[in-house]
Amino acid sequence: MALLHVAIILALVGQTTCTAQTKLLRGHDTPATKLEYSSDDDQDVTKLHEEEDIMNLDDEKNEDDVDAKAWKFGQPLHLASGTKVLPPKCPKDVPESGAYFKALVSPHHHVDCDYRHPCSKQGTNLERLNSIRGVLGRMKTLLDGLNVQYAIYAGSAIGQERCEDVLPWDSDCDVAVWEHDIPKIVRRDLDSQYKVRYKSAFIPRTLVDKRTGFYCDIFPMKKKGSTVEFPWPYANSMCPGQAAQFHASTRYKSYLEKKYKASVNKCYKAPYHTVAPFVPCTLNGVQHTCMKDQLAFLKSRYGNGVLYPNVSIAPVNYNPEKIKDNDFEWIFSDP
Repeated sequence: MALLHVAIILALVGQTTCTAQTKLLRGHDTPATKLEYSSDDDQDVTKLHEEEDIMNLDDEKNEDDVDAKAWKFGQPLHLASGTKVLPPKCPKDVPESGAYFKALVSPHHHVDCDYRHPCSKQGTNLERLNSIRGVLGRMKTLLDGLNVQYAIYAGSAIGQERCEDVLPWDSDCDVAVWEHDIPKIVRRDLDSQYKVRYKSAFIPRTLVDKRTGFYCDIFPMKKKGSTVEFPWPYANSMCPGQAAQFHASTRYKSYLEKKYKASVNKCYKAPYHTVAPFVPCTLNGVQHTCMKDQLAFLKSRYGNGVLYPNVSIAPVNYNPEKIKDNDFEWIFSDP
């Protein structure tokens, strides 16, 4: 009888703890489906994510700016300023033993500093490329195992469309999943090399290569009628009802609005028929899934010239010794 009493007490304590954690995740009267990104988060989830989100804001804004320039010009500023070797359009256009892939560069803001010491440690372009390829492959294994549908997204989608590979100058990889599937992706070590982490209200999960610090971001998306919404604070549409809005703390929202003139209520929108159902596609010889009409999606987001960097990139047979400083003037000013 005594053992039965102990069991009942332990069960009640466990239920109370679970209820308390659920309240922290959901808020007082907020339905779980709107806010509960994950039941695996720490109990003091509100405070924890508030600090993480605010700490990540500068990096996210920097990534947003750098990515926009990278997809527009064909090469990120930090890679361009670190080497005089222009990149090829696609990895297959130059040998891995060539000057570009041997060049040493710093990862700048696109790296998880918990797993790269020092954070600015240089590595070759080939190391970066292979790490991103690897983490994207591990992402596929993870999401397939969880029965989570995904589509290659953003810069990774541009790389797939242009090259069926990672862009030679890309600094991370991106996938998008349906918002309701985010809770399935539990924060944890997958193995000795890869770890799922929380990143922010808008990038609720990221998969990190612990050997290099490079990562693959997981973005949420949500179907609304005939459109799909992709929450992002620097986007151009107002989109009420996203989980990110409920997940973000009051302090985070205020900081975002005051410092960046951005909002948790913003998102990018795309016609549903360009997004889903997802279709098979290949990247670096691995079968992934892409948006139904990926090219139409990319053109609507980045413009009709998305398949072509609007600068002269390195030819297959070029001599980096003959590249002059003024060949890089295009990097520092919009065309």
